[in-house]
Amino acid sequence: MSTATRAPSAGTVEPAASPRPELPSVTVIPVLMHWAWSPLGLLLLLPLPALAAALTVPDDSYMMLWGQPAFVTGDIKLLAVLYSAVILGTFVALHPLLTRSSELRVTSGQVRWVEIATTVLAWITFAAYAAWLAFGIARGMDLAIIGDLLEGESSAPYRLKAFYLEPVSGVTTWAQLGILVGPLAILRSKLTGKSSWPLVLGLLGVAAARAILFSERLAVLEVLVSVTLAWLILRKEPPFLFKNAFTVVLTYLSLWVGLVVFFGIFEYTRSWLHYYASRFDGGIADFAWQRLLGYYATAINNAALQSQVAESDLNVAYLFQGDLYSTLLGPAAVEANRFANSLQSLSNPEFNNVSGLLVPNTAFGGLGGLIFWVFIAAAISIVGIVASRGRLMAILTYCSLGIGILEVDRLFYYGTSRYLAVIIALVVLTLTYVYASRGSSERRIRRRILDAPDRAAHGSDAPAV
Repeated sequence: MSTATRAPSAGTVEPAASPRPELPSVTVIPVLMHWAWSPLGLLLLLPLPALAAALTVPDDSYMMLWGQPAFVTGDIKLLAVLYSAVILGTFVALHPLLTRSSELRVTSGQVRWVEIATTVLAWITFAAYAAWLAFGIARGMDLAIIGDLLEGESSAPYRLKAFYLEPVSGVTTWAQLGILVGPLAILRSKLTGKSSWPLVLGLLGVAAARAILFSERLAVLEVLVSVTLAWLILRKEPPFLFKNAFTVVLTYLSLWVGLVVFFGIFEYTRSWLHYYASRFDGGIADFAWQRLLGYYATAINNAALQSQVAESDLNVAYLFQGDLYSTLLGPAAVEANRFANSLQSLSNPEFNNVSGLLVPNTAFGGLGGLIFWVFIAAAISIVGIVASRGRLMAILTYCSLGIGILEVDRLFYYGTSRYLAVIIALVVLTLTYVYASRGSSERRIRRRILDAPDRAAHGSDAPAV
């Protein structure tokens, strides 16, 4: 028996369709993790060549060039090579020399989060620099002392760093957030079209002033590296200089030359003008190259000295640097700080960096240090992989990690109190980003649920949720 379908009678009002929530607008940005700026690419750019150059320095050159006895031994050199091989192997295994491309999809709510995060962190960063300057002026810093520095007066760098501009823990620390503000400014520019250059140039300006007045070139490098990584990652195609392996090699060589020039510019007022100009047998270019090599070679040498004077092979305090960590770690930091006294009495305190590559050996022993580097290298690789898949917070985190890879021969950057401020900021940013993303996620789920009957009516095999 056939069944007829009854047409609705006249006057019958069908129930209105349920209103559907509006989908949030989505902005799509291309993401490119080229092998040249992957973790492995950064390792090949600076740490491995710098280590090779440092390990070939003859023992008698340490005293002649940098006023240090040679503490480095064959075992220390072998350990440095082994740790580098472990990092290299981990990067190759997890993030090889491949180029990955994807997309970063950002909703309108997340765009608003980027704008707010950029503004808030920029205010905090520049306020910290302003407070630092205010403290200096309150202590008596004036244009005369700056003039003395630029004219080469021998005591000016020490007076500025040790007294007038001595950092105030918990206040000036937040100037470190510039390493996040730069990438956020680049991201905001991609999302909204608002130029990032005023903010980036402002960051480089205050960082350059810090490098000159406080003898801290690392502040400039932090901003340069993080901004450059963000600029390289948030694109569809690599720049011309990274089109093929040959141009990458030329770019790497050019960056080495640029590093020597950069180093020489800031070393000019830091040590050349007021001391070495009348004592060094050569020009500023030779001095800059020799001094740059010295920072890496003496860092390895200092790590050898540190391992000799350490009373314990199991002291995590050796990984951390800064007044805040000294306060938190208490008695353990006292033993770690014994190295400073040894440097004063047995070596040359002018070169006081301890190689980040070898610090885990002092903290955990040879095998413990090896395990430590497997863990750290794996963590960095995972962040890089997630960033290459278009995850906003992973991209931001990776941009902040880059300088730590590049400078691993000279110091363990992730254990400094300057990076602790970045870690705190990243945690807060992640929590607020998740909150900002929550509303749009709920709307997408509701849309899928409400669309389920329509998909079923059209024979769709797609899941409802």
